[in-house]
Amino acid sequence: MSCVNPEFMGSFARSLARRGVRLIGGCCDVHPPHINEMRNFLRSHQVVVHDLGEARVHAGLPPVGPEAKKANGLFPRKLFDGEFVASVEMLPPRGTGPKLT
Repeated sequence: MSCVNPEFMGSFARSLARRGVRLIGGCCDVHPPHINEMRNFLRSHQVVVHDLGEARVHAGLPPVGPEAKKANGLFPRKLFDGEFVASVEMLPPRGTGPKLT
């Protein structure tokens, strides 16, 4: 995804949200400009956006336990309680394909 520009990521996020995806994020080579565009597209199209703020690394702190992780939301709570959850990785198409709607 290193060739994907931030505007495309925003458009792709909107397309996923319109199809019912409820958890949208990024991984390798998705940087703050990409995340900002995704957030902007989602906010401008009346999709609920939960801004979790910036990720911070605190060296030397002990890992948090399961109870703290369960407090992060419904998805991790279901994971820790052994309930069924679904997670799908969606990759944007390579190259210049048809425009997503």
